[in-house]
Amino acid sequence: MKTLKEKDRKMKRILKQILCVVLMTVTVAGIIPEDIQAATTKTPAKFKKAKELEFGELYEFRSTERYTFEVEESGRFEFYFDNGPRAFLYDQNGKNIIDFNTTIDMAEFTYHDTSSVFYLKAGRYYLEVRNHSKDGRYDDPRRNDPDSFSVDYESSDESFTEDYDNSNYSYGYANTIKFGEVYRGQLGLDDIADIYMFTLPKDGDITVTLKSSDIPNAEYGLIDAATLRKVKGNLDEDVEDAAEFLAGFAGVSEYTDLFKELGRDPRFLKDGKNSLTQKEKLKKGDYYIVITGSALGGDALQYHSGFYEFKISGLSDKNTNKKK
Repeated sequence: MKTLKEKDRKMKRILKQILCVVLMTVTVAGIIPEDIQAATTKTPAKFKKAKELEFGELYEFRSTERYTFEVEESGRFEFYFDNGPRAFLYDQNGKNIIDFNTTIDMAEFTYHDTSSVFYLKAGRYYLEVRNHSKDGRYDDPRRNDPDSFSVDYESSDESFTEDYDNSNYSYGYANTIKFGEVYRGQLGLDDIADIYMFTLPKDGDITVTLKSSDIPNAEYGLIDAATLRKVKGNLDEDVEDAAEFLAGFAGVSEYTDLFKELGRDPRFLKDGKNSLTQKEKLKKGDYYIVITGSALGGDALQYHSGFYEFKISGLSDKNTNKKK
């Protein structure tokens, strides 16, 4: 017999695992942010004279400077700032997307050199840097020194490159995948989920392999494309109750089945693990596989950013190879 405390702890754990589905449900519904729909290649007036930035090069400055860079593939960007300048990153439309914190205040000391890592989609970006403020730095020996910065870039080698015009985080933009092939992707800023589509020609078992050394507790979900319902399975009473509560709270009771299935264990990387292999029993039909960040919560961007790869294998491997 379970105690009330044990049931309460289990309910909280389940709710934590499936809370991210609120966001996923909106994603699956095909809603695209307005600023992404209105993407343009016109250079914002503020950056018409921006200098072309070279990755890996260290730049020094004493006044406001503006730079621009463009990448054809999404990837990992590391921004290094020294002597505490103010810095801002803008997208191709001139919309501010990152305000960098270039100083770290500790109990006994303030650090003015910092590194920040962000995973960004392919596209053009603009970086504005401003000379550090001298306020509160009267005894600082570097008070009158120039500031500096550098930007390093590593491609994510995405199987399907995402940019402002091509993003696969809604079912309408899902990329079609094949059995037995490894696909690589990235989650990052303005990119909270990736959705892919595959077809199962007949009833049977498949195996899903998900790997990521960057995203802690990365998870996947499978959605029946025809009904937006998950594969039926044995669900205990706690999962039923948690899913119904969360669906009602989110005002999306029609997605209760989806909430239930995403609350099942294990469909996410366990603590300290970089890979997951899970068998799924599916009926014939079309399915979406949704890759998202940490299944165990955490609002910070590092819980939902990084590279990943996955593969779906099973009864259709041989048929797919023959068709090729």
